[in-house]
Amino acid sequence: MGSEMPARTRRCRSYSKRLAALSPDTLAAIELWCTKTFHDDPEAWVFPSEKLTTPIGRDNLWRRDIEPKLKLINLGWVNFQAMRRTHASLSRKAGIDPKLVADELGHGLGVNLDVYTISDSGQRLESVNLLEQSLASSAVN
Repeated sequence: MGSEMPARTRRCRSYSKRLAALSPDTLAAIELWCTKTFHDDPEAWVFPSEKLTTPIGRDNLWRRDIEPKLKLINLGWVNFQAMRRTHASLSRKAGIDPKLVADELGHGLGVNLDVYTISDSGQRLESVNLLEQSLASSAVN
């Protein structure tokens, strides 16, 4: 079973805390990472900047660690928004409650469904077929 731990998020130039759900594997990876860090403060940032007083910046993390790996596999066009859309879309396809996904992404349900969730062609084809079957059975009755 997973766990929840506080996640600090940036809002309006200040940091706030909210709970983030973590799978057992993610929690184990973070715990392993923490054993390899050079500080013992339980309030310390898990992924600190060079000064250790603030979290690593999203743009720095992206530029230094994520983008180079994406370029190696010809996905240099991917950005944070593409990852968020993928997360939302795959969660929807897996049948995960859209409200839970919206909460994970830090958005309202409308933004999650209207902006981030994209139906794939298989889902659209299935919906068209269901509608056609429904109309055909209504016409017969």
